[in-house]
Amino acid sequence: VSVHGHGALVGSHDDDDNGSGSGSAYLFDAGTGSQLFKLLPSDGSPGDAFGWSAALGADSLIVGALRGPGATFQSGAAYLFDPGTGLQTAKLIPNPTLGSGEGFGWAVAVHGDIAIVGVPEDDYTTQNCGSAYLFNTVTGLETAHLLASDGTGQQQFGSAVSIHANRAVV
Repeated sequence: VSVHGHGALVGSHDDDDNGSGSGSAYLFDAGTGSQLFKLLPSDGSPGDAFGWSAALGADSLIVGALRGPGATFQSGAAYLFDPGTGLQTAKLIPNPTLGSGEGFGWAVAVHGDIAIVGVPEDDYTTQNCGSAYLFNTVTGLETAHLLASDGTGQQQFGSAVSIHANRAVV
């Protein structure tokens, strides 16, 4: 769940519009309670868990699909949408490619033209050490890969993320 201005964004990761457990997200007018949009990814499929995480900003919103179609099977994905139109503007996947089931999209946040996506089961340095990625919301391009300087196995860095102005917290 995320609230910004007059909007409220709610994820529903077990919704079945694109098959069992594919997921969805809903954008509401927080003042009236009226549903504005039901958000679905352009490539949604069963088991994606789209809506596992969601964050609303002034000019964009981001929804995580924990087991979504990344570069490898169920590695996860995150999607940017325009909150004024409900249209998908980008699909975010990291580089380097993650392995299957690493949890890209577990946690998301957005502020201005920067989005952050947490990956707590990323095996980048050791098993489940975790990481986070920064993306430009205008271009959809990755701008940084964040790792804990003392990252060790099972640390799950990236299970929670936040961003404001030029500060990212993981």
